Amino acid sequence: MNKPRRKHRPLRPLLRSILVGSTVSGSIFGLSCSPPPPVGVGGAAGTGGSGSALPCNISKILQQNCHTCHGAVTNFGAPMSLVTLQDLQAVRSGRKVYEKVVERIQNDATPMPPAPYPRLSQADRDTIRNWANSGAPAGPGGSCDGTGGSGGSGGGGVVAPADCQNTYELRAHGQPFAGDKTPFPIPTNGDLGNKYMCFYFAPPYQAGSQAFYFDSLFDKTNTKYLHHWLLYGIDNARAPHNTFAPCSAAEPNAYLLAGWAPGAQANVMRPEVGLGMPTGPNAQLILEVHYYNPNSELAVDSAGVKFCTAPANTRPHTAGVHFTGSEGICVEPQSTKTVSGECVHRGDMGDVHINAVWPHMHSTGRRMKIDILRANGAVENLHDAPFDFNSQISYQKGDVVLKPGDRMMTHCTFQNATSQRIHFGERTQDEMCFGFIVAWPAGALANHPLDPRLIIGGGLQPARRCLNPLGILESCNGLGDYPTP
Repeated sequence: MNKPRRKHRPLRPLLRSILVGSTVSGSIFGLSCSPPPPVGVGGAAGTGGSGSALPCNISKILQQNCHTCHGAVTNFGAPMSLVTLQDLQAVRSGRKVYEKVVERIQNDATPMPPAPYPRLSQADRDTIRNWANSGAPAGPGGSCDGTGGSGGSGGGGVVAPADCQNTYELRAHGQPFAGDKTPFPIPTNGDLGNKYMCFYFAPPYQAGSQAFYFDSLFDKTNTKYLHHWLLYGIDNARAPHNTFAPCSAAEPNAYLLAGWAPGAQANVMRPEVGLGMPTGPNAQLILEVHYYNPNSELAVDSAGVKFCTAPANTRPHTAGVHFTGSEGICVEPQSTKTVSGECVHRGDMGDVHINAVWPHMHSTGRRMKIDILRANGAVENLHDAPFDFNSQISYQKGDVVLKPGDRMMTHCTFQNATSQRIHFGERTQDEMCFGFIVAWPAGALANHPLDPRLIIGGGLQPARRCLNPLGILESCNGLGDYPTP
């Protein structure tokens, strides 16, 4: 039986997953094949937690490969900790946790750790399997040689480029006035645990500035409840500066600037490219934070972003973040489906230079492929890689040129193992198919403003989106799946 239709909050694309690749290096949305855990996740290697009595070799393997999500404090929706002997010997759904661990580390289809994190070595898999086959006995515990992961990006992990001139920080906060540093109470009234909150700021930089990097501020962030953050710009403010309010994931005319999700590190621009920032008398920055608190626990948070800017034209090219993909998602229970979306870009701004791709789907996303269909009939692949919800990185593409008349096709493959249909939406339990593309000139990779299809939905299409605006009609419930306030 299908779930009844629910009225849920509007959609503001960000993402939630992104993965792949063993050769990823330096791109805007934070690439790292094996990013370290956020600050506060995990502990000293080999301790296995206080009094855990985990054998030293088992503790070290888990610390180095699993504690980003399955630490003493779980993160990013992980269902359990894998820190103490008690954690591993607990029974969940009728089975010992260590039995499930053995199953997942050997599963080639949906392995743990998920891609793009490297698979456990065969030696490590054998070590865990042999220990489990012996009944997962206790060991001496204590401290072991070696070290685990270091802290994640915390606002100090980026070496500022020489042309940076000003650095700023924006954070979630609890009181509506400039300079407030009060922690924000994490919502307990979310939709199945999901709650989007937006924090509104006046641009602190001078008009026309370019941004060169964006780094997550984890030092005051409770990552247990942080699904992702996104930084948007808008040319006409939607709320008073320094205020905050529940928000949606589909705000017309707002455009994505940067973001963080599990697996991502700092967003760094190419040395010849700066990201265009909103300016003008009514411009505004919007820090959107997706909290996930399914158990309605009481906690506070000060998630934030740090970025640097320089005056206009400091770098020769000004880029923007653009959307490709499809909203036409309807995946039947116990089925696999590929959804495709076409991008016919406006073409009146000259060549489009693509620098990076940030794939975004949710938990049933398995692969994203983006092809360039040249005007002469040739087909070139821009991106083709597995996708995993827990590993959200971007891919550097150098300088791929899209000519007027060229098109793009984005293909998202979903695997629905549930008993419910899965449709487009903003909740963790829904799905998305977006390729976030960093390209210059900013705004060039978008539907033509005179495209008559943009009338659909009364302007639901935000700026810098290049996809069929009628695609939402192919979602399970049509426009009913498009989040509404």
